Order: sequence, then structure tokens, then C-alpha cells
Amino acid sequence: MFSNDGVLVGQHGGEYENRSIDSGRAQFCAFGHRSDTKSPWVQGLEGARHLDGAETVAVGLDDGKQRDAGASGERSSIASQRAEVDFDPGARMGGHWLTRHSKSGYDTRPEEAMQDKSTLEDTLALMRDLRARCEWDATQTHDSLRPYLIEEAHELDEAIRDGNDGQMQEELGDVLLQVLFHSVVAEQRGAFDIGDVAAGLITKMKRRHPHLYDGGERQPWERMKARKRASIEEGLPNLPSLHRAHRLQDRAAGVGFDWPDVDGPAAKVEEELGEVRVQLRDHPIERTPQGAPVHDERHAALESELGDLLFAVVNLCRKAGVHASLALDRANAKFTRRFAEVERIASERGLVVGEAGLAALDAIWDEVKSRETGNGEPGTGN
Repeated sequence: MFSNDGVLVGQHGGEYENRSIDSGRAQFCAFGHRSDTKSPWVQGLEGARHLDGAETVAVGLDDGKQRDAGASGERSSIASQRAEVDFDPGARMGGHWLTRHSKSGYDTRPEEAMQDKSTLEDTLALMRDLRARCEWDATQTHDSLRPYLIEEAHELDEAIRDGNDGQMQEELGDVLLQVLFHSVVAEQRGAFDIGDVAAGLITKMKRRHPHLYDGGERQPWERMKARKRASIEEGLPNLPSLHRAHRLQDRAAGVGFDWPDVDGPAAKVEEELGEVRVQLRDHPIERTPQGAPVHDERHAALESELGDLLFAVVNLCRKAGVHASLALDRANAKFTRRFAEVERIASERGLVVGEAGLAALDAIWDEVKSRETGNGEPGTGN
């Protein structure tokens, strides 16, 4: 640490000693308090190349309390106690940087790997730089960025669904870009900045976990939020229909309007399916000569009954701990995979899919399904 007369307190061989340093090095060693566009770590790496003959020293971060030089034992966080950091801006060892960690000794990762590890401060600095020097980035607004946020979220969702870690990493970066973009745009118009976003997140997470941070009791989050809402729809975005049904049911459950187990929603599914069957039997669908349904009162009534059935199925999924949109996504993928195999087998057998007929295609479908379930996949009846 620095004393009032500009002396750096160093530690070598376990003994504290004072070393006078010039103002240039003092400024460099104090880089952690600078607010340049580059992160402190990047500044440190770049500045190290200009300090000839630099030696390994320890920088003490002190809370103002005196400490015996020979004191030992576990140290808590820097915020509460003195910490020691070996600061080696110029030393090299076989192309590696030496970085001291409190318990694990020296980190000898290759220099290239160390430099590749960027920080959130680096990404924020990059975003500000783009807003300053790129014409396209400089003209963007919150409204103009809306389509990109939705697109990037869907691309990340696909990467997660596919289990592709490399793609997931890239898409997470794209989503982070959108978060940074909106934060910097807001910062430049004087509304809020990324620090406010982070503070709001921390406050919300602590509020959601009162049993961890406030000495309170564990409570369902939907029940806590319900106390602040005027209606079940308040604050609910325009989500895709299956997702919206799930969230509406979650909110209703938050105020006690819920089945105690899966038996209730399962019975409700059967009830709604029965009503659909009655509607189809008593009011057959009328179609145009081209085969399109006639959108009359009967069609509207059937649509209503089928909507009730779908809503009941979503509720059954929710009570079973399954998100309906994910379940349907899995079913879509399974159907696509199986039908592609049906098409392949039909082609091998000289069949034209569009002309083979239901019986032939259904037989191949059953064959494909039996192969999959025989390989360990649970039978689904589909």
C-alpha cells in the first residue's frame, strides 16, 4: 500500500519493507481506482510492458487497522481485512504471467489465455466506444433495438435446446450485447446506467430470497408478487400463447387458486376432451369446396372448446413440473426426426410419400417408432 510520502510498502521473503518508487510506477500501481475506458486488468497488462526492471511486490489493501507482520490465519474479504497481492507487472517465466492468489499460489496460465479473459468492464467500454465511433451503433434507439433482442433471445433458446455449448456461449454474448446496448443508450440520455441495472437486480434477488438475506421465511415468489398486483394480468408481457397460459396459471396459484395435485388437472383434461367430442359430434365442421373450414358460429364454438382443452393440458403440465412450451418443443423435434426417417425409408423402398397412402406411411411410422423405443427411449404412444 502507499504511505503519505509516496512509498510503496512491499513484502519479500515474509518481511515488510519500504521501497521508494517513482511517480510513474505509483500511478500504474494505483490503476485500480482509474476510470479509463479500458478495464484495470487490460491497463495493467499493457502498462507492464513499459516498466523495465519491475520487481514482484505485495500491495496491501488495508482497512486502516494495524496488523502484525507475522500474523497468520485465514483472511476474510478485502473489504473487511487487509489483503496481500503479489503484483508482478514485468516479470515473465517461460512466456507466462505470474499472478498470486491467496490460497492457490501462482497462476501460470499462458499469457495469451490470460489476455483472452475479458471482463464486463471491457464489454461496457467497447459498447461506449461503438456508440462514439460507429455510425450505425450511434443512431440506434431503444425502439430500433427491440427486434434484435427478441431475435437473439430465440437464437440462445435454440442453442440451449440443442445442447450446443459453443453456440450457447456465442448467443449469450449476443444477448449481453443487447443488455449493454440498452444500458449505454439509457446512460447517454441520462435515464440510468449499467450500475443502476445491477443494483436493481441485486435488490430484487435479495427480496426474492428473504430467508437468505433478510432473516425472513421462505415464501413462494408468486405469492409475494401477488400482494403488489392489482390484477392477474398486471405486468405480464405479450408472451407466446402456451407460455402465457403457464404464467397466468402460476399467478392464479400464487393467490391459492390451484389444484392440490395432478389428479385435478388430469380429470379436467378428460372433461374438456369430452366436451370437444360432443361439439364435433353434434356440430360437424362445414368446409368449402377447397377444403377450408367455414368460420361460422360452429367453428367459433369448437375453437373455444379446443382452447379450453389446451389450457387444461397446460395446467396438467404445470402441476407435473413440466413447461408446456418445452414439452411441445420436444414433441415437435421428435415428430420431425421420425418423419424424416419415414421419408428416407419410403425413398429407399421406391415409394413416393405424397402418393403412398396413409396405410403404407403409418406402417413405416410404426417401424421407425419401434426402432427408437427399442433403443431405450420410453414409449409415448405417438
